[in-house]
Amino acid sequence: MTPASLAISKAISHRISIIWQIAKFVVTGILNTLVDWGTLTLLIFSFRKYINVEPTYNIISGIAIYSLYKSTSFVVAMINSYYWNKYWTFSKPNTRKAKTEFLQFLVASTIGFAINVGTATCVFSYVRLESFHIDQWGLIGAGFGTLFGLTLNFLAYKFIVFRYQPNHERVTMMIV
Repeated sequence: MTPASLAISKAISHRISIIWQIAKFVVTGILNTLVDWGTLTLLIFSFRKYINVEPTYNIISGIAIYSLYKSTSFVVAMINSYYWNKYWTFSKPNTRKAKTEFLQFLVASTIGFAINVGTATCVFSYVRLESFHIDQWGLIGAGFGTLFGLTLNFLAYKFIVFRYQPNHERVTMMIV
């Protein structure tokens, strides 16, 4: 489905040029989400006993440990994200401003991190249905965190980190 979606996006981008970049951002985001959730799942599965939030355990420490797991998975995905977004999504070659660019990426990602982890932790902590197991609820929280951070990250990466260059790319919309 991904190759078909990219082919359709490429065709549409002849009329609306930003579509191709958004499509690449989405594919990169899917890859990053898989890295994020895969790492989180591995941590939860491997160390589940530390986030047990049964009434006999300290709920606050369980939530804190979940936040640590989610933070770790987010950082692993962020490193993956930098390389894919820099070289594929926004096609930004190495420049002399690489340190500044990476610093901007870290700042934008840190804000995205706060939104992602904060949302995931809130959903995991306060919006829980009995029909889901704790492992599943951890991933549901991660899903909400990902959704809230997605738009912010695209805008920050496009207009701040891998800055829009008018002489390299024109964002136009042709109306038929």
